[in-house]
Amino acid sequence: MSNKKENEIHRVVVQGTDVALKHDFTGWRVVRPYKNADGSRNWKNIIAGGSWIKFFAVVGFVVIILGAIFEYVSQLNLLTKCLTALNDSVILFP
Repeated sequence: MSNKKENEIHRVVVQGTDVALKHDFTGWRVVRPYKNADGSRNWKNIIAGGSWIKFFAVVGFVVIILGAIFEYVSQLNLLTKCLTALNDSVILFP
């Protein structure tokens, strides 16, 4: 039988901060619930997963990767235009 108390969220106060802990098969871990203790929504946890610094780091990394992909595609388009222009031009050697 599975123990349902294993998946419950336990709230403890550590140095004046309310921390939510959950026990699963790997042990205890900190969870960031999307609702506060009073029932209101915690937008920081919904949008950023609990850390704005990690959120902006991931967004920055994704922007860099997308920029590299965009630059690569634009360079390939330029190359195909140049090769098409080269093939269309007729150069006759005497």
